[in-house]
Amino acid sequence: MTLPEFESLRTWLSEELACLNAQIARGFVSRLRDVDRYTQALAELATGYIFAQPGYQVEFEPPLDLLTPDLLVTSPHGHRLVAEVWRRGLPRSTDTRNKHRGLLTS
Repeated sequence: MTLPEFESLRTWLSEELACLNAQIARGFVSRLRDVDRYTQALAELATGYIFAQPGYQVEFEPPLDLLTPDLLVTSPHGHRLVAEVWRRGLPRSTDTRNKHRGLLTS
């Protein structure tokens, strides 16, 4: 979406994507452009952002044996957390609005 009121969200998304390795960033961009996967991708990026604020290391889609959880979070003390981000079902009107937001990143 190119509306001026979403400039801060576009800037935040661009900054977060720039911090990721190229392959993971491409996957997120693809999902952010897909109306059916946009909200989940945004929720995963936001969750990673929240964990990173107190200094935790965040890895997206880390390979763990045969699994690829959404996040692997490591605390400054070395404690690790494997996280799957689950987005609760949204009201139909909100879900429809989110699906029509379109592309937020260039």
